[in-house]
Amino acid sequence: MTDPKHLRPSPRLPELVVDEVSPSAAPTICRLYQEIWDNSGRSAWSPERWAEELSPPHVRTWIARIGEDPVGFAEIGWQTNGHVAIVVIGIVPPFQGRGIGGDFVSRMTHMAWKTPASDGRPTTRVWLWTVPDEHPHTIPNYLSRGFSETERGNEAD
Repeated sequence: MTDPKHLRPSPRLPELVVDEVSPSAAPTICRLYQEIWDNSGRSAWSPERWAEELSPPHVRTWIARIGEDPVGFAEIGWQTNGHVAIVVIGIVPPFQGRGIGGDFVSRMTHMAWKTPASDGRPTTRVWLWTVPDEHPHTIPNYLSRGFSETERGNEAD
């Protein structure tokens, strides 16, 4: 996505609370990742490895909650060229299919556009990583939010 005007937000869910977390939340992030993606990608990472991943100043992380239940998380990375990558974003299976993913992607995309990099550089592009075995709702959700598919398995613009 190369213009914030391209964002087509999904309906906002008042019960969804999104909080930024520090690398100290790595055990929760580790558990959420394993619940969302089972035995793929970073599932074998330890909480310590997650803490390393989430520690650089250009990486920020959010946990999505409904009530007291963590239902998903997002890892976003600011790049030196003005690009922002939504590196990981997902919702745990019991909460999928309820519109939570659309709202979460909308909020994270909006936040990526309005937040400059740590060096003050404004955002010029927001993009997402995708993988070949995405949940069936994932790519349609991204496209509905205003992203365009560039190459499956790599990134959506």
